[in-house]
Amino acid sequence: MDDLNVDSLLTVIENGVQNLNDIPSVLTAIDHFQQDPSILDDHLADLVTALAADFFARSTEDKKSIGAIFYTFSKVCKVKRARRHLPTDIFLLPHILDQLAVWDGIKDWKILSMLLPWLNIILMSPFKLENDSEIYNNTKNLKVYPVLDPLVAGVHAELFSKNLDLFQNRCDENEIDLLTLNLTFKSILNRKTSHESQQLLNPLKLAELTSFCIDDSHERDETQKILIFKILPKLCRLHIMQESWDGFEEITSWVLNNMAPGFTEARIQLAHSFAKIIQLLTTIDPDSSHALVEDVFQQLQEELETMPIDAIDADRLHTQLLFIAELGRLRSLDQSFVTRFAKDVLPITTGFQQLRLNKITGHQIRDASNFLCWSLVRKYDVTSDVENIVFHLLMCSMLDPELTIRRSASAALQEALGRYGNAVFDDTSVMTIIELPCSNLELCYKENVPKLIELFVSKVPHLSEATIKWLVHINVMRNHDLKIVELSTLSVTSLITLSGNPEVAAKIFKLIFELTLKVRNDQTANAKARYLFLISERVFYGDERIRSACHETLSWLVNHLKTESSNPQEHFKITSFLKAQNLVVTMGAAQLKIDAVMVETLLRIARSASPTEPRFERVKGLLLPILEKMFCDGAHFESSIVFQQFKQSFRKLVTQNNAMCCAAMAYMPPSDFLSSFISYCPHLNYDGRFHVLNALSNTLPNIISSEGSGILSIVTEFLDDYTVTEQGDVGGLVRKCTIDLIEKHIVLFLDAGTSTMELICPRLLRLAAEPAEKVRERALCVLGQICQLRCSDDEPHDECLFRIYHNMSETFYDEFWQGFVFSAGAVYSTDRQIRTSIDSFLKHYAEQAMEKRLGLLNKLIRIVPSFSQVKSWQGEPTHVNRFGCQRRDIIKRAIVCVNFWRRILESGLDLVEAFNLRAAYARFYNLALVKSSVLKMAVIKLMPHLAVACTANFSNYDKLQDEIIARLGVLAQRSKIEGVRNTSIQTACLEGIATINLAFDEV
Repeated sequence: MDDLNVDSLLTVIENGVQNLNDIPSVLTAIDHFQQDPSILDDHLADLVTALAADFFARSTEDKKSIGAIFYTFSKVCKVKRARRHLPTDIFLLPHILDQLAVWDGIKDWKILSMLLPWLNIILMSPFKLENDSEIYNNTKNLKVYPVLDPLVAGVHAELFSKNLDLFQNRCDENEIDLLTLNLTFKSILNRKTSHESQQLLNPLKLAELTSFCIDDSHERDETQKILIFKILPKLCRLHIMQESWDGFEEITSWVLNNMAPGFTEARIQLAHSFAKIIQLLTTIDPDSSHALVEDVFQQLQEELETMPIDAIDADRLHTQLLFIAELGRLRSLDQSFVTRFAKDVLPITTGFQQLRLNKITGHQIRDASNFLCWSLVRKYDVTSDVENIVFHLLMCSMLDPELTIRRSASAALQEALGRYGNAVFDDTSVMTIIELPCSNLELCYKENVPKLIELFVSKVPHLSEATIKWLVHINVMRNHDLKIVELSTLSVTSLITLSGNPEVAAKIFKLIFELTLKVRNDQTANAKARYLFLISERVFYGDERIRSACHETLSWLVNHLKTESSNPQEHFKITSFLKAQNLVVTMGAAQLKIDAVMVETLLRIARSASPTEPRFERVKGLLLPILEKMFCDGAHFESSIVFQQFKQSFRKLVTQNNAMCCAAMAYMPPSDFLSSFISYCPHLNYDGRFHVLNALSNTLPNIISSEGSGILSIVTEFLDDYTVTEQGDVGGLVRKCTIDLIEKHIVLFLDAGTSTMELICPRLLRLAAEPAEKVRERALCVLGQICQLRCSDDEPHDECLFRIYHNMSETFYDEFWQGFVFSAGAVYSTDRQIRTSIDSFLKHYAEQAMEKRLGLLNKLIRIVPSFSQVKSWQGEPTHVNRFGCQRRDIIKRAIVCVNFWRRILESGLDLVEAFNLRAAYARFYNLALVKSSVLKMAVIKLMPHLAVACTANFSNYDKLQDEIIARLGVLAQRSKIEGVRNTSIQTACLEGIATINLAFDEV
């Protein structure tokens, strides 16, 4: 926030406080200081003093405004800071009490949020009050709004801390809540001497309050539990003052038995409070204090060392770590705990993870572990353990999957390196490590890890081996986050190829060999899949032992895949299997034999992978090269029978529109592809066609090289796919995919010759003129490449389109206008889209010579479907081309043509006098005879505009005007329905007649 802005905001606030004008602007100005309230703190005294001046003499509205301003000050700067500047004159007490009785707690809570802190600050004065019971009774009913609860509790706490009888009575009546009790104890301990505290709370009452807090605590909500945890250290202090050791022991035992609250904030508060209790005990009985801490730490240590990670109570562990960290921060730990933590606990908590119903948990443990490291390096001498601490913090800061954890580890790491860095590294190395960024996880694995290895090899060689072990043993073999498994594999591979250090490669291979022996004896699919994912890299496959282990693991894993499962861990096993199988196939292993089990597994994977899943493209990229190899070479099959079974099962999946197998069809041998393509496509739905064409974009050059360019003319026919389902224009996916294929291989299409381009260009012109946004943009882009015309991003679509149109052969124009009328005559489109298309047409029309205008008008009439064409269409059983692509609905085409003509005539199109208007009218009128209410309505709405065109330009068409009026009258009469005053068609006909009559009168 710059100084100029601060000054202007303060001016608004000061003026508002003085004049109570424009309160919303004042509140907004105060809110601007939420990020840095300290600026406002410096002015708070004057502002609050001004607000409180003559408060009780102000009008009701002014008081409400003052309350709103004070509440906002309290919200931004905290109520404690705001209230300290209120007047503390004890004689104001009656006025405040009178005001509290006037205002409603629900409606007027903002003004009460000023009066209650004001009352609180006055009650802090060293005067004995005679009306404290009255004050209590007047304020207890104000707990009607959450924001007022702590303010009322603060008032009651001040009353109770001064009046023993009042406190005892309210306790006996069960009117004391946890919030009030916490503030009361705080006030007692801040105000009273030890002797006075003993007088205030006798042992029996203290025991009752202890029971009130800890009995049935499991039934309390999170907020109440946090309050209990805040109260416990205060209760312990009071017990110690009373020398009530049983009460103290009861509390510590309860805490030890309730170390696993289910809420993060509750665990943080419990750890903080327990540390305070231990610190308090240390001053009285250091041995007992040490024994308690030892019990907690030993339990933590034993659980981590003996229990499976997933069986550990993470909530308890989190509290224990936070508790130890708090003790470290308070310097209440024995030095021996530092070494034990660094040696036995930190290596486990740094990478702690648990898998709960496909959800990975454990980040809070890692965060608490980082906090504990930070506490220890700040308060203790960790010289003997600094290398261990630094290494694990470094691994966490670079390799943890979560950014917040990497940042907390980085903060602790900088603290450790700043204080003890020279015990491990030289100054240059320390700076290098500190400067490594941790925000981008992929960058950490791809760039930071090699830098660390390079640094370690030259400075501390044993840490380079420790880092590699972390990547392999912790990340690849154990990490539940599968992205980390993949990144770690890439990182290990890059260390071999990029480091240039044979020692690093030797260490990695040694580790892989050791892991191979271990995994061979491990019969779990999870371990074998992770191992297989790691070794299925070219840098490892060259080694005979690893290659043999890869084949062995593949053969085992193929029988343990759950292809139908939605579990991410099962998906990873499939990915690992495919990755290894892909490597084996592409490396051309002679010993590879594909048996019936392998075939069945691969096809099950193809069936299970849905295009809607995020993993689909990954699986496709791995599976298609395998299927390609299987198509091309039957020699690797166990027998010819297995090979034939594979081809038969594959064909069946293709006819079932399986996305993976449809895509795989493009990877058939070129000699088989064309016949299969022509044979299967008519039986595929739009999704199957899409996946074939999408994959074909990768294999098209090979097919053309082997079989010639005949495939190109076939591809163009998919530009005519207008399949419509409940999902909408799904054919648009096929059209766009085909355009993308053409664009990717534009050179092949251009080289194919004129005949191919004569098939492509008119279709692309039509698509570029249609309203489908993505399709028209891609079509225009490809046309620009064909015509070598560049369209800038700022140039309107239609302007660029008409530039290309003029560079095309006139034989393509019919297709263009068939597409254009769908934009300008659209039934469902935005007003802007329709208006833009109409304006573009009118501009183009105006630029034409008279002869060309006539030709254009005739062309636009010619593309309107005739009655006979529509009837013929309706009589056809199907409307698909030879590849199963649904042709465009001719009735819809007729409707948009009629709409187009109506809109251009509405927009004042100047018809050429030689234009045969009667023939146009006849064509349109005949369409009204088609059994389609939408088409009939469109024609009726057009007729008045045809008649008006007669009056404007064709004086010899008077009879046509009369005929149109008569025809509208007949249509209106035919559409009458008994009992209905006017049908929509009647209304349209009557409106049309009125429009024509008005036009005649104007002429």
